[in-house]
Amino acid sequence: MKRNTVLIWAVIVLALMNLATVGTIIYHVETDGKTNDTIQLMVNDFKLNNSIIAETLGLNANQTDDCKIILNEFRQAVREIHTGLNMNRAGLFVELQKEKPDTLVCNRFSNEIGELHKDLKIKTSHFYLQLKNLCPSGREENLHQLLAPLFYSENSFGQAGGRQHRFRGGRGNQ
Repeated sequence: MKRNTVLIWAVIVLALMNLATVGTIIYHVETDGKTNDTIQLMVNDFKLNNSIIAETLGLNANQTDDCKIILNEFRQAVREIHTGLNMNRAGLFVELQKEKPDTLVCNRFSNEIGELHKDLKIKTSHFYLQLKNLCPSGREENLHQLLAPLFYSENSFGQAGGRQHRFRGGRGNQ
């Protein structure tokens, strides 16, 4: 009888630890998204804000205002996608930790993660094309160099087909 009581308490403690972990993940996802409300986008150590874009592309005042709107919309879309990615990753991880994980649930989380990645790439492409439309003639290469980090993974950061790219502040070859 004593052994059963110990096992019951062990299960209760483990369940509480899992709930605390999920709660912590949800809390950090929610608070991280709300702490920085400036119009800035960060990918790894790469920072992109309106003034950097305007300076790099040589935008006039009207183009700078349009750029601010485009960047703000993109930042909001990326924030929502990243929140969804984090929630689904957390859910998948919790399911995988179970003694008998449900593969259908795991597949559902994985499919949702894939769809969100797809949405992120579509939004990123749309963002690039919007800035390309604003870009003054002759500044397309500056745009390419500026936004290249958004299109490369961490492992190939700054590399495409063997070409090396240099970014503002020397951030390209990490």
